[in-house]
Amino acid sequence: LLARHLLGDAKPSHHLMHLQSLAGPRTADSEIVKELWLESLPAHIQPTVTVLLEDAPLHQVALIADKILARTSNRYSYIIASTARPKVDMDAGNSSAQALPRPRKAVITRPPRASPKPRRKAASEASEGWCWFHRSFGSGALQCRAPCAYKGGHSKAAE
Repeated sequence: LLARHLLGDAKPSHHLMHLQSLAGPRTADSEIVKELWLESLPAHIQPTVTVLLEDAPLHQVALIADKILARTSNRYSYIIASTARPKVDMDAGNSSAQALPRPRKAVITRPPRASPKPRRKAASEASEGWCWFHRSFGSGALQCRAPCAYKGGHSKAAE
């Protein structure tokens, strides 16, 4: 019975009092009334109200919810208006249904790929004339390709 009563245009505090009066004196402050009241609130204020319920009594939170809803309802009214769909009279026949615009596929645009940046060459002049392995791994290079001017140990090109 209580779950059928929606918030509608009522303030959250008035809706809470209405639910409590329907529940009766024994269950007016029960968890069931609190949960039903919380679920009847608009989704955008439910998280805030839930946090407030941890530290304040239910009737005080309801008054705070009135203020939150008064300040945020204007922000969210445009979302409701823009997502509302016109009702189609299906009794008018197939001609009205055929006149409806077809849903469009979402166009996904991706940012242009960044052009690959050229790799920086080693700044030291000592690496000039070295093979790729010695430029990349220095003295830890296990392979060497001729021509290579690396003057250190493990150079197979020098052999």
